This record gives sequence, C-alpha cells and structure tokens, in this order.
Amino acid sequence: MAAKTGRVVGRVVAYGLVFLTAFGVSLWRSLPYDEIASAVESRLQDRGVTVRVRGLGPGPWFGVRAESVKVEPPGLPVQLAVSDLEAWPAWARALGGRPALRFRAVVAGGTVEGEVGSYGRAPLALSWADVALGQIPRPPPWKELPLAGRTGGSLSVDGLRQSPFEARARLQASFSGVRIGPGKVRGVPVPAVGLGDGMLEVNLEGGRAEVREARFQGGDLEVLLTGAAVDLRRPLGRSPIKGGLLSLTPNQKVQEDLALLFALFPGSRGSDGRYTARIRGTLQAPRLLRR
Repeated sequence: MAAKTGRVVGRVVAYGLVFLTAFGVSLWRSLPYDEIASAVESRLQDRGVTVRVRGLGPGPWFGVRAESVKVEPPGLPVQLAVSDLEAWPAWARALGGRPALRFRAVVAGGTVEGEVGSYGRAPLALSWADVALGQIPRPPPWKELPLAGRTGGSLSVDGLRQSPFEARARLQASFSGVRIGPGKVRGVPVPAVGLGDGMLEVNLEGGRAEVREARFQGGDLEVLLTGAAVDLRRPLGRSPIKGGLLSLTPNQKVQEDLALLFALFPGSRGSDGRYTARIRGTLQAPRLLRR
C-alpha cells in the first residue's frame, strides 16, 4: 500500500513539474519582447545612453536573443555595434546563491563572450577572439587613419558597480598582423607602418592603471612600453602619467618615412637601433623626455 501511494505521489509530482515547465516555456516565449526592448531603450535614454535594440526575442536556456544592439555612450562620438547577442542566466551559479548572466555576441567580425554577476561588487569576466581592429569604431581624428589586424584577449573586473577609481581589473590582449595607414591624423599624413604582432597587459587597482608591458614586434616598427602607470583623475584626460619607458626600433623604410618624427625624438638613436624616451604629462597631453 505504501509503495503504491509513493508511486502515485511520484506521478503527481512528475506531472506537476511537466506542467510548470510547459507553462514557463509558453510564458517565456510569449513575453512582449518589442515592448521590453522599447522600455530598455527609454530607460537608458534617460541616463544619457542611446541604445537601439532590434529583433529581441526568446533565446537559449530561458534567455533572450537580439539580432542587433547599437550603443552610443555619452560623451563619446562613436557607435558600438553588436550582432547575434544572446544572454541567459548562469543557472549553476544561481542555484549556488550567486546569480549571474552569461552572454555571447558577434563584435567587429569576432566573438565576445563572458559572464557578469549581480552579487557583491558585481564581477565581470569577458573574453574575445578574432576581433577585427579595423571594424572597431574610433573617435575622430583617429577614424581617418586606416587600421588593420586582429585581436583576442580577456578582461576581468571586480567591482563593476564601482567607479574606475575603485574597481580592480586585469586586461590581457594579443594582436596579430597590425598595420596602420596610410592616412591622415588632423591633416598630417601618416605613411603605412606595419607593427606586426603584439601583446598588452594592464592592471587596475586603487585608482591606478599600470601598463605592465605593451609590445609590438615583427613589423616595420617595433614598439616597447614598460613600467608606465596612470593615476586616474576626473576628468580622465587630466590623469597624470607616472613613469614609463617607450622604445621605438624602426627599419630603414620607416626611418625614412618618419624622418621628422625621429628628428624631434628626445635623444639620439642607441647602438641597439632603438630610440628610447621617458613618458610624462597626462593622458590628453603626454610628453616624451630624455631617458
């Protein structure tokens, strides 16, 4: 008798779960996604961020999918475009009491994916691969200068809700086949220069951003930046640069094409073929000084 009662209870529970699942799926698929997209756009517009969401609908794992999202950040004359955006709850973390959202999208011809938490200091983990540098929007006057190459890397942030002066972050990026020009910057001609492959590592903590190393090699111009740090200030352009050595090693072609630049470079070319200078000043007005 007890076994029979247990089987009946088990069937009732199973049928109940099936019904709740079917109801949840039906509700999730029938949500007014167009109205939700409009509400998100309006709410962000009130905060000074222009967003356009197109093709919002149900996505994988009880998430959502958007055909395209375009964002115009306040104060930046650029438009960030994302396509095939998918976002869904990180169920394993949610069951552990640490709710988070997973996402994946196509950006500048490459893939970007990651996870953002809604607990504590709101951590963010982000990675990208095969992103085309030439398709990343750049503010004037840099948008007039052609840029080619691809990048991949990762970004982790602890304290997404905090200001950049309080958050902790780590950025690692690699680059391949980087090439700039020919073009102009503020009307000044810039020849074609191949930088080859590169890497960048930046740490942010306690209101200071430290460039542990930035290097490009294998091209017409080798670049090495070490030991640079920036104490973040408001406005950001006035943040002072603390320390840092910049070394440039041109080949013969670049030496001739950028003769004026190297003639004005502080200090003469070393026996190793490098031009080296210290970096000072601010982000909006950096200065090169003798080593």
